[in-house]
Amino acid sequence: MSGVAEFAKAGFPGSYSYPQFRELLQQLLSEDKSTGPKQSEELTAYSRLNEHRMNRWDKHFELSVDLSEKLARIPKGFTWLVITEGWCGDSAQTLPLLYKMAQIGHIDLRIILRDENLWLMDQYLTNGSRSIPVLLCLDSDWREVFCWGPRPASIQQSFISMRHSQDPVYTYDQVKEAIHLLYARNNGQALMEDFGPLVDRMIV
Repeated sequence: MSGVAEFAKAGFPGSYSYPQFRELLQQLLSEDKSTGPKQSEELTAYSRLNEHRMNRWDKHFELSVDLSEKLARIPKGFTWLVITEGWCGDSAQTLPLLYKMAQIGHIDLRIILRDENLWLMDQYLTNGSRSIPVLLCLDSDWREVFCWGPRPASIQQSFISMRHSQDPVYTYDQVKEAIHLLYARNNGQALMEDFGPLVDRMIV
């Protein structure tokens, strides 16, 4: 049995449901803290901003009819395990959407903190980096069906293009601002485009 399967069989110790994760973040923010062992005013500020982002998505995001119909056809027994942290901006832009998908698909969405689970995070690096969020889809026998993250494919491509641009040269803060603007303008379409084919793998 793989490490992930053993972790799943043990009930994903230290994991959170989406409502529990939101409660954790709110509690930490009331103490001027964020998740993770490293604490700073900057990370706390990111976490506060992410609260606003998640609140907005919770209220306003609507799944497409096509994807909703696909999700409704998923057989029971799947788990989506998401690796993230409260200060992660990309997570705040995608986690509420994933939660809505999971609800329609009767998928058990579990969330674990990256820095408490580096043994797992380090199996799913992005170009050698511990980029988050990462979503692992597990079937009822705890076999991996697919892995997704850290961003929708089209937004990730924009991120890579900007990070490697020589003309003009973008600062990291400029890249982050542009990426979050893409999320806002895209209104969840990029994520739904990614998950249409992925959900097909879950419908057998």
